[in-house]
Amino acid sequence: TVTSNSPEKGLLKVVVYGVHPIEGAGELVNLRFSAIGRVGTKSSLTVKGFMLNEGEVDVLVRDGGVTIERSKGASIRGRLLSPTGEPIGGSRVAIKSSTGQMRSVVADADGNFEFGGLTIGETYLIMEEAKRPRFEPKQISVVEKLTRVDMIARQ
Repeated sequence: TVTSNSPEKGLLKVVVYGVHPIEGAGELVNLRFSAIGRVGTKSSLTVKGFMLNEGEVDVLVRDGGVTIERSKGASIRGRLLSPTGEPIGGSRVAIKSSTGQMRSVVADADGNFEFGGLTIGETYLIMEEAKRPRFEPKQISVVEKLTRVDMIARQ
């Protein structure tokens, strides 16, 4: 079983536990997360207090970093705008593929959002994730490497 808890911004605590002892070699935990930021943004990644079997197993830990890069494949890039054209930042935007897979990102302060790693020829539904929808969902067919879309809030 794997569980996590982030009591403070920038800190992730992960606990892995089970009723059976760890046996053999291989991957125990693979952490996947979505990084939020502009292309080129870098953050350090530090691993502290890593222990297996209450310290009885040697563990090699290496610190590293996260760099936001433009994804491979097609992208949908857009902006959230008010009816008067002002950017609306900080809202969560979701995308749903025709196979039902969903992802979400948070629009930056200027209302910009981007979904990368998409498939040309696929159709996606883009919507704002909020308790009170302000934007009509849009269905977008990706026909080239970069598709742009503005989402304008309802009045």
